[in-house]
Amino acid sequence: SHYLSKLDSSGRLTFSTFLPVKEDVATIVNGIALASDGGILIAGSSSGGVITTPGAYRQELLGTFSSFGSFVVSPVNAFVQRIRSDGSALDFGTYLGPERTQGNSLAVERDGSILVGATGGIYRLSSDGSQLRTSNVSFGGARLTGVAVGTESQIYGMTFGPPVTLVRFDADLHVAGQTAIRGAG
Repeated sequence: SHYLSKLDSSGRLTFSTFLPVKEDVATIVNGIALASDGGILIAGSSSGGVITTPGAYRQELLGTFSSFGSFVVSPVNAFVQRIRSDGSALDFGTYLGPERTQGNSLAVERDGSILVGATGGIYRLSSDGSQLRTSNVSFGGARLTGVAVGTESQIYGMTFGPPVTLVRFDADLHVAGQTAIRGAG
């Protein structure tokens, strides 16, 4: 089961609720972030267990099931969901794709756009999850494990090594610089 719980500043439980995913399908949550209004964003990967919403960017899982003898491999897509600040409802749920992606980290820009660090790249969704505004999937198989927005709207990401690399993006999500972090990874 996947739960979302919120604690107040004293550590007391404010709410605890099930996440809007299907229990019988592999779904992993890797990232969480807060929107400016307190909405809760989660990102991860799923083989079709994510509850999506009408008007979302992508409501269907991309990819096909394949088999190797008796072993079946299901498609996996990155996803993002936004849950109301009180945990009472799902505001939106969307897949990102392409096939074999994982949503690893989240950040929210000043205008509310949602940045998702994923396997192979970075995605920028509209604040309501209805539009993919920009993406850069030019990292090949690199796993963008962290994404952050700086005080002056700079966008940074970190790849899982070796070597561990800090990546700076411009406003269009093109790579503006990379620095390998020595001794990490």
